[in-house]
Amino acid sequence: IERKRFAPQRYKSVVAASELSAEGIARTYGVSRDRLTVIRHGVDPAYFSPGQRQARRKNARARLDLAPDELVFTYIGDSWKGLEFAIRGIAVSRSPKMALIAAGPFRAEKYAALAGELGLRLICENDWSDIRDLFSAGDIFINPTPMDTFGLAVLEAMAMGLPVITTKYAGVSELFKDGENAFILERPWDTAAIAGLAALLSDPACRERISGRGIELAAGLSWEKPALDHLTLYEKLIKKFAKNRSFC
Repeated sequence: IERKRFAPQRYKSVVAASELSAEGIARTYGVSRDRLTVIRHGVDPAYFSPGQRQARRKNARARLDLAPDELVFTYIGDSWKGLEFAIRGIAVSRSPKMALIAAGPFRAEKYAALAGELGLRLICENDWSDIRDLFSAGDIFINPTPMDTFGLAVLEAMAMGLPVITTKYAGVSELFKDGENAFILERPWDTAAIAGLAALLSDPACRERISGRGIELAAGLSWEKPALDHLTLYEKLIKKFAKNRSFC
């Protein structure tokens, strides 16, 4: 299906959400780079904001029966985006005051059993009308994905003031500087590295430093730029089409 979708006769241009995605499309389907345009996703920094997190945090944590001193990681997405790696890595830290909230279209039983074996409190929670409550309940966002064309939830979590852990296999990581405004894993399955970051981020000062710089970055990544980039691309294609028709 994808090979037919990217067949040369079916497109004038292909939009990719990241350089990582563009490289994959070019390599796998033979799409020439002159037909590929990278337009990254944005975030609404008014909707996903530290103020929203602060306003929602108390009720969100109370609903999940989270203690004030519990360090809570939030994971959102399909299980293949690294849920098992997150569970194993956080569990390696051996801290009884750490918990993981996981929400996504996956069967909870398998991961609840794994977390139970490893002694990690896992809260599989999908009964939420507003994703901002899941971000608000957490202290750190974790996304140890082995593959993601972008990873919008990572950027939304960052905009709300959570320090984020992701991987170089997420397109969104192209926007970050490792150790400055986010943490970028070289290997998603490196549970020792995840445990090390969990220990590092147990320090409130470290969380505040990373999240502060992340908020600054996200504030400049509104949806306005990708919207304008799409309009510019459409205008370019329309002009090209009109020019070609004039010679028919």
